[in-house]
Amino acid sequence: MSHGDLMKSWTESSFCYRNRTLSKNNSLSKPSGLRFEIKYAILPDSVMRIPGGISFKAGSAFEDQPFLKGEIIMYSTTGNLHTYFDEIIPIYKRFRIPTSDVLNENLLSRVPHSCISISNNCVIWEHASKKYVLNLNPFSINCYYLGQLYLTVNGNSLMNFERYRKKNEKIIVKNAKNIGDCPMKIIDATGIYEEVDGGLKIAEGLWSEKWKQWIDHKPRGPCSVGLDFEFEKATHLFGLAAHANSLALQDTADEAPYRLFNFDNFMYDLGSTKPLYGSSTFLLSRTKNEASAGIFWMNSSDTWVDISTHDSYKRTHWMSEAGIMEFVLMVEPSPLKVIESFTMFTGPPSFPPLYSLGYHQSRWNYSQADVKEVSEGFDKNNIPLDSIWTDIDSVDDFKYLTWNHKLFPNPIEIQDYLNLKGRKMFMIADPHVKRSFKYPIYAEAHSKGLLVTDINGYEFMEDCWPGNACWLDFCNIDTRKLWAEFIGFNKHEDSTSCLSFWNDMNEPALFFGPEKTLPKWTLHGDYEHREVHNLYGMYIQRATYEGAYNRSLGKDRPFILARAFYTGSQRYGARWTGDSSAIWEYLDYSAPLMLSMAVCGLCFTGGDVGGYFSDPCPELFVRWYQLGAFMPFFRSHSDNLSKRREPWKFGQPALSLIREAIQDRYKLLPYWYTLFYQYCCEGTPVILPMFALYPADDFSITLDRQFHIGPALLVVSISKPLQKSISVYLPEGRWYDYHTYQECDHGNIYYQTSEFWIPSFIKGGHAIPRQDTLRSCSRDMFYDDYTWIVALDRNLQSQGQIYIDDTCTYQYKSGKYIFATMSFANLSLKYQVHKGMNLHNSISKIVILGLSKIPESIFADDSSEEKLSIPFSVLDGVITLKNCPFHIDEPFTLNFY
Repeated sequence: MSHGDLMKSWTESSFCYRNRTLSKNNSLSKPSGLRFEIKYAILPDSVMRIPGGISFKAGSAFEDQPFLKGEIIMYSTTGNLHTYFDEIIPIYKRFRIPTSDVLNENLLSRVPHSCISISNNCVIWEHASKKYVLNLNPFSINCYYLGQLYLTVNGNSLMNFERYRKKNEKIIVKNAKNIGDCPMKIIDATGIYEEVDGGLKIAEGLWSEKWKQWIDHKPRGPCSVGLDFEFEKATHLFGLAAHANSLALQDTADEAPYRLFNFDNFMYDLGSTKPLYGSSTFLLSRTKNEASAGIFWMNSSDTWVDISTHDSYKRTHWMSEAGIMEFVLMVEPSPLKVIESFTMFTGPPSFPPLYSLGYHQSRWNYSQADVKEVSEGFDKNNIPLDSIWTDIDSVDDFKYLTWNHKLFPNPIEIQDYLNLKGRKMFMIADPHVKRSFKYPIYAEAHSKGLLVTDINGYEFMEDCWPGNACWLDFCNIDTRKLWAEFIGFNKHEDSTSCLSFWNDMNEPALFFGPEKTLPKWTLHGDYEHREVHNLYGMYIQRATYEGAYNRSLGKDRPFILARAFYTGSQRYGARWTGDSSAIWEYLDYSAPLMLSMAVCGLCFTGGDVGGYFSDPCPELFVRWYQLGAFMPFFRSHSDNLSKRREPWKFGQPALSLIREAIQDRYKLLPYWYTLFYQYCCEGTPVILPMFALYPADDFSITLDRQFHIGPALLVVSISKPLQKSISVYLPEGRWYDYHTYQECDHGNIYYQTSEFWIPSFIKGGHAIPRQDTLRSCSRDMFYDDYTWIVALDRNLQSQGQIYIDDTCTYQYKSGKYIFATMSFANLSLKYQVHKGMNLHNSISKIVILGLSKIPESIFADDSSEEKLSIPFSVLDGVITLKNCPFHIDEPFTLNFY
């Protein structure tokens, strides 16, 4: 059975089929001129003022009594509008994502009453440049920016809320004539239908659903929610991470919708709308020369999204299996502002330690001896390395947070060895637990009732790495506390500060079950797994992060990697793109896959360099490293059946080329670290798709094999063998080849490729800090000299920033950091510093690109009457100042004459 056979199609998902059928019948032209639709309305008499908005009751036009309640509020800091609908008196409590788990509590201040006006048929919020109009009957919301309409909610009347009911309950349809000649009748007011004729099978799967040999028991019955959003003036839509597809989302009217369902999708299909390991239910629009709108669909159940293009707008139809209906609307002056706002609104991102931005070596089946041998091999071959990662065979009989002493006879010894080298070690920690009362984590979780259960309340058991396994209920805060305790030094034996952790299989994945995950009918306390599925992976990463934080007593910044994610996972560390294969096609999809995550606020992302499965050829392996050096998370990882892949295993010239790629990464660490600081403080993406920086440039919009590293660097992936040249698009402005410093024409160019690097360019107007001294790890670079590359734009101007702290603690929050700007204008180079710590590294080299006239002399301003002359050299128009007498913590000015 292929991996594609291990997941449902949309026709096999009954709730998706029902909601899609509603959409198709809504749009059908009937002979009578009528169409079938369910009208929802908010009762005017039920509308009550609350801080920042209103509360209300609502119902369907087919029912006599309202069965929904809700709130709509506007936040003053962001201008976002937050809406939710829930049942008034549900038979079962519906799951609602705890607000603070995915939204930044510091950004939830509400607008004053003066921003809200209420009438009999509508409610209006106005704040700054944003305006929202709620129409009560039928329910819809219009979103405006500077008076222009950008987003409409429920404009096509696809709202559908399947309330809980008793199995045999039926309701007589009110105003049945409105159905026209649609060949269906309604069971109740929530849009659940019985088949009457025409071969429709929309009544199947309401109370149980068979797929292959598995039965999804549904004792609570159907409970899906659906809604449509129309993006006015939109030319393209982006988001919905993660899918191995183009960055710009494609129409799905005649295809399978995009699915968001965390799934262990090894060797995933490419160019597909099938789900991958993580889900972000966020989407934004691009409109030419105008503002951008975004929506966050706050639902963690299995979700499908249809996209269709119309004359003046794009329509999306969201369909989720369970939970309440909750969403946030946002609109900003540009796509980049939407991304930044959303990243902070669902964050903020955690600020990673510097070593996490270095290079990581990983493999399934490293032993203690292997770890030492690998570390020595990197030193012998002069290749920087910051950590070595172990996999499931490093733990004792698949009991996570224990050691396999056959392979690791002395874990403390190897950790101390790596610590002396300035390196870290990572241990895997998965969410399934071996059923053994001799295993403390299982024994304590069992005694406290912290495991996922079946319908009858017994621990759910299924086959996974330990054999017969159970799953910790990480949706329970007590489980997360327990897990965090076992990461602590007092419970995790043979653990030092050198050791950190990564979470795999946290979709959650298992070996035998429907779609290789927990059955949807399993229980997390009061809630079915179907309601919380996409949150589960984030919760174990959160628990691991909190455990690492607690064990350092809040001193050290943790770095935790996880495979599965949900919106907001940027708070707890990094993620990788899962189990790819060592073929060129997977390298080709690496960039759009990472960029889709970055659009959703999840910038700390990378793929397994070289591919996880199989054996790459040397050329592919080198090209993957060359791209990997520009991934936010840079790690080579492989399975236990592939050949050993340390760089020296490939011989020359591959070894030299890989060494150069990794060394280039370390030279740019000051730039990367500064970008991550800005990402964590302001939400500015570390990697940016072209459309985010050039939204008015039509040619840039769909480019997803080239991307920006911050505002200054543009990188192009090479993902074909023996590629001698490649088409590159450089938008309007000045550009310089990063490796040769030669100026390039803007527009479409054919770049002659080199085996030594992939195409990369500096954008004029930006300055980049580097550290060019080669060391064995990032720790050893702390006191090294700095170099600045200053690339001038057409106005002969440039600006860049650098952020420096102790690289690993939270002392920066107390002001112990250096933040400086390097700017060039009016033939003057100025370095200005905010100094909060003592660090006297030299700025020993400055390179100026694009100065049209070579200066006769360069002088530094000095407090004395005599100016200090700075020597420089010129080669091919590039001005280089060497052995400069400047320091990273002191301001200076250079004047060019």
